[in-house]
Amino acid sequence: MTAAQPTHAQGCGPFAITFDLTQLSAANFNIDGAGGGETAALVTQSLPSGTHNLSVPSSSSAVVPFTVSCLGTLDFDPALDSYVNGRGTSTLTVWGFPVTLDLTGLSAAG
Repeated sequence: MTAAQPTHAQGCGPFAITFDLTQLSAANFNIDGAGGGETAALVTQSLPSGTHNLSVPSSSSAVVPFTVSCLGTLDFDPALDSYVNGRGTSTLTVWGFPVTLDLTGLSAAG
C-alpha cells in the first residue's frame, strides 16, 4: 500500500490502540516512521485521531495506512481486508498473506 500522509485532528484522543502483529515474521514495526515495538507480543500505543501508517518491518516502505476516529476506533481501506482486521475496534491485527511458489518448472535438483 502507498503511505498516507499522517494527519492528526485537534482535540480527539489520544486513544489506546493495540497492535497484534504476532503472526508476522518481521521482528519490529513502527508507526508514522517513529516508535513502534516488537511483533512478538501485543503492543498498545497512545495515538491521536487521524491517519497513521504502520510499517512492518520497521525499516520498510511497505505500509498499512489506517485511521483512528474521534471515538478511538479504527478504519482502513477494504482492499486490506484479506490480511488486516480490526475495523470499528481499537485493535489492529495484521497477519500478512500467504505466498505460494510453484517451483515445479525448475531444473535444479536438491
